[in-house]
Amino acid sequence: MGNLVIAIIPARGGSKGVPRKNIKLLGGKPLVAWTIGQALACSGIDRVVVSTDDPEIAEISRDWGAEVPFLRPAHLATDACDAGTPIQHALGQMQVLTGWRVGAVLSLYPSHPFRTLHMLDTAVRILSGGDCGSFATVRRIATPACRYVVLDQDVVRPIAATHLAGEHCRPYGLVTGNSLPYRPGICEYTVSHEACLVDIDEPDDFRRAEAVLDKGLYDFHAA
Repeated sequence: MGNLVIAIIPARGGSKGVPRKNIKLLGGKPLVAWTIGQALACSGIDRVVVSTDDPEIAEISRDWGAEVPFLRPAHLATDACDAGTPIQHALGQMQVLTGWRVGAVLSLYPSHPFRTLHMLDTAVRILSGGDCGSFATVRRIATPACRYVVLDQDVVRPIAATHLAGEHCRPYGLVTGNSLPYRPGICEYTVSHEACLVDIDEPDDFRRAEAVLDKGLYDFHAA
């Protein structure tokens, strides 16, 4: 089997803003199921894997079609753990347990339930083409860019109004890369549609997400 495109969905059990967030129902199905279904619908993705420390999330994820070949250790499912470490752990476990040859990795966060097929197809196409090592969706910063800085070779510099996140500011919804850890500045996909920008972290975010569905504002197949 050739190099595979793997979608890894990090879904820990200990969410605090919304307890049990990843299996809380949105539009009648668990939050994590939205991301699983989107990844399964993308023909360029070969495997959809959920990384979780929680047996109930693992069972529900399998019910919705994802693979859960391992459980994540508890110390990799805390607030203090950075986003990249669970992805690295998942890749290591897959190598040991499955023998898959991984060509590209897509990190898909369940807290962003309204990504589109166009986003996923674009990421897979760019990474499979080999022209860049990393791809990320970003959102435009609403506040003046001068309020944000990055540390560049021990020099503090202001950043542009549209900027990749990584350790400097949070990436929006989809981070992918042929090589991890993620290398910023390679390829950006700016997300601007209001529905697609829903980021579920607090109870009010769930209410906004339900409103998006009630008003028919989300279209998975939109360009």
